[in-house]
Amino acid sequence: MKVLPSATDRGLFPLESELAWQREAACRGLSVEESRAIFFPTKGESIDQARTICEHCAVRDECLAFAVTNRCIGVWGGTSERQRRRLRATDRPGTGQPLRV
Repeated sequence: MKVLPSATDRGLFPLESELAWQREAACRGLSVEESRAIFFPTKGESIDQARTICEHCAVRDECLAFAVTNRCIGVWGGTSERQRRRLRATDRPGTGQPLRV
């Protein structure tokens, strides 16, 4: 992934072109409050509503890959942080096999 370095944050932020897939996301258009409640639930809350949104999303695979690579918090690609930790633990870089949940 290409990043745009700055004087203080070298390589922390992806270029906008690298995140173009986000424009096609099913969650796009939710308010900030809705997004926080659905995709960043507090411990013990269900992520079922997020999974329902992600289930039919056209860019779910891209979202999931981004979250695994960048160790994102919250629900991404219909997966919890715990599920993505397991994916990272079992993923073998260079195998060319897609991430499976």
